[in-house]
Amino acid sequence: MTDSLSGQDLALRLGAVQEAQRLGSEVVGTEHLLIATMTDPLVRRTFLSLGIELRHVQSVVTELSGRRTSRCSGTRRGSELTPEAAEAIVRLRRTVPDFACGDRAEPQVLSAALRALLITLFTGPADTAARTVLDELTTDRSRRTLIREVERNVPPPLMW
Repeated sequence: MTDSLSGQDLALRLGAVQEAQRLGSEVVGTEHLLIATMTDPLVRRTFLSLGIELRHVQSVVTELSGRRTSRCSGTRRGSELTPEAAEAIVRLRRTVPDFACGDRAEPQVLSAALRALLITLFTGPADTAARTVLDELTTDRSRRTLIREVERNVPPPLMW
């Protein structure tokens, strides 16, 4: 795996920077990474099977981001990763090669990277914004169903 893409580059390529900017957030957090995962059709279908639409996730994130914005004045909107988002990107890089998120990545490879990102967010620290959003929208049982379905569709590290 190369280190050619920065954490900010990966967040941009995965769609989290755009989501943070669209929602008017001053930072890119794990909640924006979570929304980015929903651009993958399998992730979106799995959420929908649990009765969770993208707009529900965006609504919870908007509320959460509003609280964060007041703490982060003085930065350009969507210009920085929160420490939690930066850590999630570091964890993602351990399993997903940079080419999977590069400009020339095949759509199915980028989709697999988004699924790996969702798993990273689920298995990371419990005190992140993404986990707060997931906890608000899911039950223990539906979280297990979601992660099981997504894990079944992520290639093992050696398959990239």
